[in-house]
Amino acid sequence: HLLADACKRHKARYTRLPSGAWHDAAVLHDRPRADGSKIPVGMLFVPCKGGISHSPEEYASPEALALGATVLADALLELVR
Repeated sequence: HLLADACKRHKARYTRLPSGAWHDAAVLHDRPRADGSKIPVGMLFVPCKGGISHSPEEYASPEALALGATVLADALLELVR
């Protein structure tokens, strides 16, 4: 909810998307904390032109990157409040 709430505050469109990709987030989610609880994880994706990523043709506009950075910073600040 942390990232979704940050998106809402900055009027950024977002979609909840369960990922089957083997990212670091998936590894962390399966590892328990010392107290046995799960580690909450989330990923923030910035839209790329034509949906192309992990390619030399990948392009995200400066505006999309700035909004992504702003949303991420906002979410991180919520963690320390």
